[in-house]
Amino acid sequence: MKRIVAVVNPIAGKKRKISPEQMVQDVLSDNVLVDWLYWATAEMDIGNAVIEKLNSGVYDLVVVFGGDGTVNRIARALLHRNEPLLIIPLGSGNGLARHLKIPMNPYKALALALNGTTKSIDAAQMNNEIYFCTAGVGFDAYIAYKFAHAGSRGLKTYVKTVFREFFSYKSKYYTITSSNQQIKTKAFFITVANANQWGNNVKVAPHAKINDGLLELIVLKSFKWLELPMLLLMMVLNCFHRSYRIQHYSLPYFEINSNEKQLFAHFDGEPMLLYPPIVFKSLPGAIRVVVGNAK
Repeated sequence: MKRIVAVVNPIAGKKRKISPEQMVQDVLSDNVLVDWLYWATAEMDIGNAVIEKLNSGVYDLVVVFGGDGTVNRIARALLHRNEPLLIIPLGSGNGLARHLKIPMNPYKALALALNGTTKSIDAAQMNNEIYFCTAGVGFDAYIAYKFAHAGSRGLKTYVKTVFREFFSYKSKYYTITSSNQQIKTKAFFITVANANQWGNNVKVAPHAKINDGLLELIVLKSFKWLELPMLLLMMVLNCFHRSYRIQHYSLPYFEINSNEKQLFAHFDGEPMLLYPPIVFKSLPGAIRVVVGNAK
């Protein structure tokens, strides 16, 4: 019989009529023993709580019910541990879960606790921050920062923030340095992808492999505002990477520098201000995960 640590973010998926506890009972019934942890407050160190629980006994699996933010917190805590992570996607973007072919139906996702395949995947690091999907600098990071400090939340506020800031935002000059090349560019944003997408199956790096020890460096060069509709359409159609405004490199390690005193940055959507240079590197095979069975 499997022993599982189940982590729940009570906010994620709160509109669902079925609770995670009921899902486990319905899908796993008597096949597992479950110890529950609840991320009750923002101040709670849920990652440390998971580690303490795992160190108190022998567990086969960590199951996380939540969105990208919850998944990131728990995944960081599981770096270089033997217990694999299974994501039950209850958020809006679910970028890592989608890359790993986890079903968006939570019941089907939970069934992977019994029949899923386990494999090791890479993590990525931006300075001291660990992430699993995307990080970067530029306009998207600037919007994430503005949105985080807005008076209200939700899609409407986010869209309003994008359109309010787009026409005043100025592309920045960057120097990207790796072990064997230096790239100077004027960019609207730079995305550093470990997984293939931002979330919602909007793929910034469709060919990204999450276990190859490489990061996908995606540079959107400065463009005219009249080109925006076409760029947005290419994002929706998942051919954004084919735009002539895109520069694409696959690298294990590099630095991003700028003449700016500080740069707006984000990792998996979490905004911050950083002093350049900013260092990015791949962390090969850093975490074990359960993946979906889709081809």
